Amino acid sequence: MTTFLTLLRRTAVAMGAIAALTVTSEANAQAGTINLSNGSSCQYTSLTVDPTGAVNVTCDTGTPPPTSPGTFSLLANVASINTGTQTTTAFQVRRVGGTAGEVVVSYTATGSGGGCTAVDSGTLTFPALSAATQNIRVLAGATSGDCTVTITVADPGLSGTLSTLTKTVPVTAPIAGCPASDVTVRSLGGSGNANGTLLLASGAIASYALPKTTKNSGIFKLSETTSTFPMAPWYYEVHISKCKGLVEETAGDGCYIKSGNQRLLSKIWMVNPTATYPSKAVMDTRGICYTPGASTATITGEQYYINIRYTYASCSTLSVCGWVPQWTVWTYN
Repeated sequence: MTTFLTLLRRTAVAMGAIAALTVTSEANAQAGTINLSNGSSCQYTSLTVDPTGAVNVTCDTGTPPPTSPGTFSLLANVASINTGTQTTTAFQVRRVGGTAGEVVVSYTATGSGGGCTAVDSGTLTFPALSAATQNIRVLAGATSGDCTVTITVADPGLSGTLSTLTKTVPVTAPIAGCPASDVTVRSLGGSGNANGTLLLASGAIASYALPKTTKNSGIFKLSETTSTFPMAPWYYEVHISKCKGLVEETAGDGCYIKSGNQRLLSKIWMVNPTATYPSKAVMDTRGICYTPGASTATITGEQYYINIRYTYASCSTLSVCGWVPQWTVWTYN
């Protein structure tokens, strides 16, 4: 063990007053540990001695601490909330881009009609170095309306500068006459985007939230895949309905289709009548689903569901079969 009584040049971290240092390797460019006479130490990655006898040390300080408190976003994760429902997952707050310092996010929950109220204390605390997503728990009112959550963030890096974000989710009463369903509602994503393969056991049902679009119509498609195509006899059913998980064959209903032809895997819906399709009766004759009250904006309007059921004898390769679901805006606007 070699001891040097000389000058330490601090190239990575300050070490305080130094009377002596001890190194656990030779005075060259190898890695080692420096033990100081004041009891502190550091792992170094470079140690050299110049002609004047001074020791030059580069300490490995590890990952530098974050310098930014980050930015915060408010997410609405559901298409709607049922009246009288207490939910934890409808609204979430996320922290990205930095975790320096503790940040307190204040929030409120209000709304029109039945609205909603915040269940917890009204603040979320993000500790220093934590970017874990946190939930806002709300209780929907007894009648239909809107639930609006607002968060206010004081940025500690900007001397208390406030940032405010707002998200609104409709509060809707359960649809009378709809059967109880434990089917999980899925999202189709953006227009024109493939959404992975929907694999279902024979007889099982999946539900997608009818997409919200600024256009008057859309088309839902199931695209076949060679690896998961079913073996005959097989057929699929698609039913657009206000009832989640409902697949019910009704003669002449433009919202329902049943087929064993892989070239007929599509269903069109329309929000408002047009000159060419002035009524539900006309739409039904053309196999178009009339969805009055469905939203043509991004947040308001009634929620409809695209319910899907496969029935088949067996699959070509996997244990369950499926198609790739996607949607796009359509021409009837």
